[in-house]
Amino acid sequence: MFTPLIVLPVVIGFYYFADAYNRSNRETVSNYSQQALQYIGEKIDLELSKYETISKQMFNDPELQRLLMEKPKDRYEQVNLTQQIMDRMNLFFSGEERQYVRACVILTPQNRYKFGNEDPLGSTESNVPLFKMISDAGGKNVWFGPDALPIYNPVFILARSIRNYDLQEIAKLYIAIDTQMVSDLFNDTNLGQGASIQLIGVNQAILSDNGIHLVSDSERPLRITTLLKHNKWTISAVLPLRETYVIIRRMSLMAIWISLICVSIELFVTYWFGIDVIIPVRKLLVNMRLGIKGTKPEELQKFPGAVEIRELNDTFISVMFEIHHLIDEVVKNQTLKREAEIKLLQNQLSPHFLYNTLNSIRWMAMIQQQDNIKEMVDSLIKLLTYSLRNTNQLVELGEELAVLRDYVAIQKVRYQNFTFSVQVETELYKLRLLKFIVQPLIENSLIHGLSSAGQMGEIGLHAFVQNQKLHIEIADNGIGMSETDLDSLNAELRSESSEKIGLRNIHDRIRLLYGNDYGLLLDSKLQAGTRVTVVLPIISEGEREESRL
Repeated sequence: MFTPLIVLPVVIGFYYFADAYNRSNRETVSNYSQQALQYIGEKIDLELSKYETISKQMFNDPELQRLLMEKPKDRYEQVNLTQQIMDRMNLFFSGEERQYVRACVILTPQNRYKFGNEDPLGSTESNVPLFKMISDAGGKNVWFGPDALPIYNPVFILARSIRNYDLQEIAKLYIAIDTQMVSDLFNDTNLGQGASIQLIGVNQAILSDNGIHLVSDSERPLRITTLLKHNKWTISAVLPLRETYVIIRRMSLMAIWISLICVSIELFVTYWFGIDVIIPVRKLLVNMRLGIKGTKPEELQKFPGAVEIRELNDTFISVMFEIHHLIDEVVKNQTLKREAEIKLLQNQLSPHFLYNTLNSIRWMAMIQQQDNIKEMVDSLIKLLTYSLRNTNQLVELGEELAVLRDYVAIQKVRYQNFTFSVQVETELYKLRLLKFIVQPLIENSLIHGLSSAGQMGEIGLHAFVQNQKLHIEIADNGIGMSETDLDSLNAELRSESSEKIGLRNIHDRIRLLYGNDYGLLLDSKLQAGTRVTVVLPIISEGEREESRL
């Protein structure tokens, strides 16, 4: 029954696998060979450019031009002039380029100056068409392959006319380069064993090769070409793919055997799967239905069968035990929650008792005309009233600043040697923020910044909007901290556990409510003070805080 469902996908998968592997292998070989052939072309272009550079140097050499334009009066002067020209030509072939230079010839109307052992062009009469092409090029480089020579010679000819400052031709220059240079570059490549590489001219004639000629092959070979930049000659490579196809056949045969083995194993496993799974699955479904209806876990049935099904059944029973345990925990937690709510109501009596007691002290201070005590108690009452409200409730910035002034008034009784200034635009007073975000930062400035300073303390609060965010800066002129301590404090703000409970609580409270783009920014310099910036979203009056998340 299941055999077609198993065998058919395997056969189809094998076919597509073999085809994809064949195409991928051929494409990989083609890409690699194309890159290798382009590299050979670049090396040939580089070698040819060296000889073009030499011809350009000879073309632009004023001393060589002067010698070529001289007209000797007798044979002695002619011999001397020839020697000077040969010495001059020898200067241009002092490097490794000389290895493949068969000859360098300068032809003037009066004489022929030859550097090397041979002259591949020979007599002037038999090369009139070539010389005419050199003159017509107007001083530009002209390349000729062996096929362009009247008598075949395995050399490349680089030619150009040498002209004076009036652009009049005074001589013809041609350099004969041995084709062995290209053959050596072909043989140095790792294009592949048995690859045939040829350099083909513009008229499709073979100019040079690596000496390998492929015979008729039953497999389709890979042909790739690339074009040289200097003279539009083409490098052609033919790669036999016999080895590649042998590997493909081996891989295909191996895949067939593996597929047959897998099919046999699959059929065997399917047979036992039908016997060992169906009945246990049905029993598992019965257990699940009983568990959903509320049957106790200890009453659910355990049964033999496949290991996976047994483990699944055991897991289900364990889950049911956990569910019953969690139900008991929920009931217990609800009971504890109700007890905690009762305790919270009882604990709220203490702040109200303190509030009423402070009111009594305030009236006694008024009766005894102790205004400083009255003002301090008034500020403390406002702080206490403000704190009894929901801590997570949003308040206006103006209201928070008023409470801060009351807090500063209380602290001035203890820390008398400091001033507190506020710089906030009026339109920002209506923006909303969390309660008691700024007060702990003022307290930190007093305790850690100004208490140890030996000067008049200053605490400044500046609120402004920047990049669509509300920034509240609290700066003091206290003792500050070193760069190391500042880095340590910033690291503690970013860590999972921190000893700086106050700053960390404010930072986490802001980030949890508004996201990671908000929080605290710290900056401090030793003996120069500290600046803490609270970055909050802009929440206007009546706007829900969720709209800013």
